[in-house]
Formats: sequence, C-alpha cells, structure tokens
Amino acid sequence: MENYQHVISLGHFCAVASELERLGYRDASLPFDWLITPFESVMHMIETNFNDFLVLENLKRDEKRKYIIKDTKYNIAFYHDYKPNQSIETQHEIVKAKYDRRIKRFYDYITEKTLFIRYIESKKEYEFICENYDHIMSVLRKYNKDNDLMLVSKDIKAVELPMHTIYLDNVPYKTPQKFAKTNKELYKVLTSIPYPDEKRMLNINRYRKSFPKRFFNSLRKLYIKLIYS
Repeated sequence: MENYQHVISLGHFCAVASELERLGYRDASLPFDWLITPFESVMHMIETNFNDFLVLENLKRDEKRKYIIKDTKYNIAFYHDYKPNQSIETQHEIVKAKYDRRIKRFYDYITEKTLFIRYIESKKEYEFICENYDHIMSVLRKYNKDNDLMLVSKDIKAVELPMHTIYLDNVPYKTPQKFAKTNKELYKVLTSIPYPDEKRMLNINRYRKSFPKRFFNSLRKLYIKLIYS
C-alpha cells in the first residue's frame, strides 16, 4: 500500500494530535489540533475554506473558566490560544494570523495522500456521520482521491460504519489523554499506518527533544486553570 504523506487530526479534542505527535505522525501544527470541535463544524469549515472562522464578534470568554474562548458560530472552544489576563481584542490579531498559517498548511498538505483521524464525541455525532458519510468522504477526497478517514469511538455502534473504525472498550472516562496507549488494538493499528519511516523518525526525535518545553507548558496550563477557574 502506498504511504500516506500526512496523518491529520480532525479532533474532537487535543488528545488526538497529542497521540499522533507521540507516535511520530504529526508533521506540524494544523487548525484542529488544539481545539474542542463538533464534527459537523469541522466539515463545514473544510468545505467553506474556514469562512467566518475566528471572527472577533463571535468570540466569547467562558464566564467560569476564563482561559477558554468560544467561537459561537461554530461552537468551538479554544483552550490554549488566549491568555486569561488579557482581553480577546488585544490578542486576536496574533491568534488569527497563527491560525491562518495553519489553515494554509492544512490545505497544502491534504493535496497529498492523507489519513484523517477523528475521535467520535457522542452518539449525536455518530448519527451525523452515518447520515452524511458519502458527503464527508467527498469533501475530504476533493483534494486527493486517496484521502481516507479513520474514526476512534467508545460507542460500539460505530463499528457499523462503512469505514475503518476502532472501538475503545477499555477507556474509563470521557476524554482520555492517551487513548492509544490504553488500547492494544488501536495502538497496533496506529503504529502500522503506511507512512514514510524517515519522516516518522524525524517527528519522533523532534517530539522527544521538545519534552522540557512541553513539561513547562503543562505546568503553566495547570497554574492558569487553578487561578482562573
């Protein structure tokens, strides 16, 4: 089987990108990596070139958790991009520019053979995928006919979908941060993805070297949650 040139997270939460990074498949930062996203919104944004994404008027700060900013148009939550002690307005230009770069990179990447991975959030999302499967695949394959979609789910019904779906039968809580590590079947599937060996090793080495930075960021995020929750 021909290699995928990219393996890309479509959410719904940060752990998908984190697991891909840990396993050596994450090439660079992309728009859905660090967001909480409904899949319907993800597909709409891909299809419409992210029209009205990150429009300032649509951004609202969570009243209880001040470090979370929500895009009310798409029902998306930003956990990592806006500082809680500064206004949205003063930070918006920098955040918007960052996501514009990620969006451009996303569309550049998916013209090459890409495997998209989505963690199914809920039964409602599962039903959306079932009802819209053909359209979802037509959107993803608009950019390259060999693009594929893999779904990860805790809902056993998801195995009925006509695509490669992994059911997590031993995940004890809603949003596991290392779901691939806790499921042998999924780990085997993910580590067997056809992907350039040299590229994967470069990604793994970069991940290992970033440990001090990631450790510091995790402490900083914990501090922010304690102070602003």
